[in-house]
Amino acid sequence: MKKVVLSLAMLAIGFSANAQNHQNQLTQAGEQNNTTVTQTGLVFNNALTSQEGEKNTTTLTQNGSLHTSAVKQSSVENKAALSQYGVGQNVMVNQVGLDNRVVVDQRAVGNLSLNAQEGEYNSIYATQDGYLNISSIDQKGERNEIVSEQTGGLNFSIVEQNGNGNVITFDQGELGNDSTITQNGDENGVSFTQAGSFNTSAIAQAGNAHVYNGSQEGFGNTNLVSQGGEANTSSLDVLGRYNTTKFNQLGDNNNAEMVIVGNENIVSIDQYADNNSSIITVEGNDNRAYNYQIDNSESIIDQVGDGNVGYVVQHDSNQSSELYQNGTYNRAEVSQKGSDNYNYVAQSGETNQVFTTQDGKHNYSIIMQEGTSNSAVLNQIGNTHQSMISQSGIGNIANITQGLN
Repeated sequence: MKKVVLSLAMLAIGFSANAQNHQNQLTQAGEQNNTTVTQTGLVFNNALTSQEGEKNTTTLTQNGSLHTSAVKQSSVENKAALSQYGVGQNVMVNQVGLDNRVVVDQRAVGNLSLNAQEGEYNSIYATQDGYLNISSIDQKGERNEIVSEQTGGLNFSIVEQNGNGNVITFDQGELGNDSTITQNGDENGVSFTQAGSFNTSAIAQAGNAHVYNGSQEGFGNTNLVSQGGEANTSSLDVLGRYNTTKFNQLGDNNNAEMVIVGNENIVSIDQYADNNSSIITVEGNDNRAYNYQIDNSESIIDQVGDGNVGYVVQHDSNQSSELYQNGTYNRAEVSQKGSDNYNYVAQSGETNQVFTTQDGKHNYSIIMQEGTSNSAVLNQIGNTHQSMISQSGIGNIANITQGLN
């Protein structure tokens, strides 16, 4: 798709460069269609408009040089309001259906805006203020809305909506950011901001009533989001460089939250079935945090420092885990199977290690480490076991097994 959009951009820019003077071509078929074109500035502005149906409206302002506009409207009461200022702006609009609306404002140099609507009462509001930004927007359905803003240069976005009542608010700034957002279903919402340079994001929602709120600020960050089912929510706040974040939620009423401040952190949440909650907070560099859980489980991972590793894997249902790491190069791995188990781990210092396994029902464990190079291994097999381990100092070792013959 990206190659196709880039090819269209080159064709549109080439069309502008080959023009001789301001050019306007208008074709109207039907009743009460209305087009207003204003071309001012130096030379080589081009406008192509086709209206077929009833009461379609196009308003175009081209001020500057080397602008290109192509608009095609079919059916009833579609509206396009387009403004191009500066040099070499390119906009394309295709509307099919009833009372769809496109508003595009382009400024500075060489931006490309592609907009397609099919259905009823859909809205696109796109702003490009910078150089060589590319935006591709496609709406199908009813009462969908997209608000897109690109500032800076060389930003790229693809946004698609299929369904009814979906909303996307999207903002790209500075340099070389890349984002793809796709919604398939009804009443989904995305609000996303990329501020900085060379950040990448891919957001996909399938189903109904999902919500995603995200922000990437910095350099070279990567964000992947997938929501399927009903009414899942997720939020992201990233500040730093080369962080990688991933959300994967499949089921109903799941919630996932991430806050990342630092560089080169890798954070991932996978949630399946229903009513799970995962919160991960990272402050520092080169940390790793991962949470996987199924059905009505909850997890908190909090990391402060550098090089910490925290893995929480919760199978089955009704599991609960808290993991806190403060220091450098601490490692904790938590595994729970069965139901209604609880695990708490707190590490402070450096190079401490915790490995816990709970397999059964209603097991309970607390592990606290403070110091350097302490190690704790806990295995609970069966039901209603309880364990508490506290280590402080250097090089302590604990190995606890409950429930095996």
